[in-house]
Amino acid sequence: MGRQPCRNPGPYGLQQLRVIDRDRIEAHNLSTQPWQQQDIGAPKVRILGNILYRAVGNRLDARHTELHASNAQQLLQESAVVVDAFDNREAREAIGQAAMALHIRCLHIALGGRGDYGCGLWDQDYITEGRTPAYDGCNYPLTRPLVLLVVAAAAEVIHTYLTDRTCHGFEVTLRDLHLWKST
Repeated sequence: MGRQPCRNPGPYGLQQLRVIDRDRIEAHNLSTQPWQQQDIGAPKVRILGNILYRAVGNRLDARHTELHASNAQQLLQESAVVVDAFDNREAREAIGQAAMALHIRCLHIALGGRGDYGCGLWDQDYITEGRTPAYDGCNYPLTRPLVLLVVAAAAEVIHTYLTDRTCHGFEVTLRDLHLWKST
């Protein structure tokens, strides 16, 4: 989901934000994620840290590394809440198991199917998809509006959890939107 999940918590007053991502920005990310051409080849977490600091003055604990079962607990230690936006099953499973072992709540945000569905589900409600490959939103340029909708809902859910420890989940589909031809 690109950098969007990290941009929204900034205005809520969060001063500590850790992002774990091994990916570098690629040219195909430019149509669906708000990166710029000069960012191609750079680690996503480094560019995100720069953007977040310039936007709201927050420093990012940027970890340019791959999260997997053997390092997940170490990477998630001392977190108040975990937000999983990974695009692969192995990382989602590792982050869910580590958060559970550390007794940290984990909100999984994802797009699914054909790119017309998004959700934010807490650990007890989230089931890692089986053999179905994760949806690659980078292949469809109109995915970005749905990503922004999912991330906005996730920001509200995270804020509510951090404020009063209430866990709300959400699901949204593009079929929920009603479009009509105006005359």
